Amino acid sequence: MKYLKAIAKTKNFYLKSKLIIIGLLLVFHVTAYAQITDTLLLSSDFNKQSLLGTALFTEQNRDTSLEEILSSDIKWQTLDAFKTATSGKLAMWLYIPIKNNSPEEQTLYFRDWLNDEVHLFSIKPNGNQNHFKSGQLKYNSEQTYLQKIDYITTQIEPAQTLNIYIQIKPVNGYLGKYNPLPQKPVIARLSLGSENKLNHKLRRYYEHNIKEIQFRNIYQGALILITFVALFFMLKSPKSLINRYYFLYVFCALAYSLIQSRGYTFIGQSIQNFPYIKKYGQELFFWLGTGFYFKFAIALLLIRSKKPKWYRFVNKAVIVILTFAILQFVFLLLTNNNYYSDLIVYNKIPIIIFYSWFLIYTYRKIEGPLVKYILIGNAMLFTFALCAWLKDLTAAQNWPEGILNHMFSLPLAVLLEVIVFSFAMAVRQKFDAENALKAERKIIETEMLALRSQMNPHFVFNSLNSIRNLVLKNENEKAITYLSRFSKLVRTILQQTQKQIISLSEELDTLQQYVDSEADRLDAAIDFKIINKASEDAQDLDFPPMLLQPIVENAIWHGLRPSKKENKHIRLIISEPSESHLQIVIEDNGIGRKESARAKYNENSARISMGSEITKKRLELFNEQGTSKISLTIEDLENGAGTVVILDYFI
Repeated sequence: MKYLKAIAKTKNFYLKSKLIIIGLLLVFHVTAYAQITDTLLLSSDFNKQSLLGTALFTEQNRDTSLEEILSSDIKWQTLDAFKTATSGKLAMWLYIPIKNNSPEEQTLYFRDWLNDEVHLFSIKPNGNQNHFKSGQLKYNSEQTYLQKIDYITTQIEPAQTLNIYIQIKPVNGYLGKYNPLPQKPVIARLSLGSENKLNHKLRRYYEHNIKEIQFRNIYQGALILITFVALFFMLKSPKSLINRYYFLYVFCALAYSLIQSRGYTFIGQSIQNFPYIKKYGQELFFWLGTGFYFKFAIALLLIRSKKPKWYRFVNKAVIVILTFAILQFVFLLLTNNNYYSDLIVYNKIPIIIFYSWFLIYTYRKIEGPLVKYILIGNAMLFTFALCAWLKDLTAAQNWPEGILNHMFSLPLAVLLEVIVFSFAMAVRQKFDAENALKAERKIIETEMLALRSQMNPHFVFNSLNSIRNLVLKNENEKAITYLSRFSKLVRTILQQTQKQIISLSEELDTLQQYVDSEADRLDAAIDFKIINKASEDAQDLDFPPMLLQPIVENAIWHGLRPSKKENKHIRLIISEPSESHLQIVIEDNGIGRKESARAKYNENSARISMGSEITKKRLELFNEQGTSKISLTIEDLENGAGTVVILDYFI
């Protein structure tokens, strides 16, 4: 019996212990339930409140509406830590009942800076709702400037209770529900504060960033100016590959800098109207700019002609880079794959390796004055970009205050590199202009040589024909005399033909020999006189060889020979109207141009016309080649008394 009583007491003890434990669990559950349903009470001195332990959360399908949330029996859980959704297909809902216990209206703010799409619903006791949107991919022109820097504000009247529902949902890109790739789950990490706290945060935000904004405005203003200048030169020389790739590179640098603009600036708010550009545009223009940089560099350094194999390799690499830039951007637009977005920083490792190899190869294998500009520009870009990257990785307070805290930024690095490349462009344009000038002069010299060579056979043919006629007439002595003078003249002409420039005195000597030779050929004395009133210095002036000969030939054959006058003459008068002006006048008393036009000397007319055209062309080439200019004027004397040819030589 005693044993049985002991067993019964033991059972009663265990039973009472179970009842006590169950009672404690019920009390804890009731207490916990009471904490979950507690309303957040706002006092007059409310400043900031953590949502942990205050808000409730649940996971629902991303397309679940607020009406479905309100009408369904939802199992809410306490938000006791920053929660991440269990799947990228689910949206996370938060619920916070808030009551204003202060006698004044209060403004509350919520901030989410991590997710792509956030909806806040504020429900008043009378059932009225306010709907606010935020998130990286929910910017639009109707949002306030606070919403564009990730703040959502709502007002709550005295003694009023608001039921706040917040939906954080994933965005599947333009493919929407057809996106086959898994999406990164959303995360509930919001903060709640009062208007005073918001103003304090904004004040610190502006104070911290105002100097950075000022420097950024300088960078962007300079890049805008350089972009328009590059556009001007590209349109001016549309076939220039250097101008084209330089403009595209500078434009990508400008676009990259503008996309970085803060959300409270005009440019930043304008860009946020295109949320996918704001989120992924920097990556697009980084890769495009890198590709155009390599195209610009190989064009600037003349790699195609210096290293053809390396040019083809780099060109293929550029095609890969540009293709990757487009495909990556399209992929992100269609899928908005945040898993891939987190890995974007690592896909730059191959391009950094290729970029470093390109610079090393350029330094070791490419020669020329432009290599130093490429190396200096890239050294500045690398230095400032590295400091900007280290600055982002470390706390801001670890960097010195003042100008250095804002100078080490990627926009400044790009600007400095672009400025260095601008100097390289100027040097290259000067180099191209000098080469073009040399080529043009070479062409002019070749054309002038061709024109002189064209004139000599013309004169030689006529002279040999005259010697033939003398031989056929058995006038051997005249033929020998003429042949002697002619050979001397030909020797002189051949020597001068090889020269681009001779002196005026040499030209006059050759001209006298020509007139003597023509007098022998025509078997008639020619009254030819040179009246030289110029100074001795003028005798050494540079003069195109055989320039005066066709003019005098024209006077003899086209003016004097058909004339019936007894006294036929040609006067060549040289004078100096000023120190920089030499004038040569060739005057004959032949029949004049009008009468000559009516004459029927077809053979001579063709010959003379050819000589006149050659002379005009040679003067054009001479004027283009140097600083001295020679103009040609032809006038008729009164009553057809002859012709005057005036050559004005301006030194």
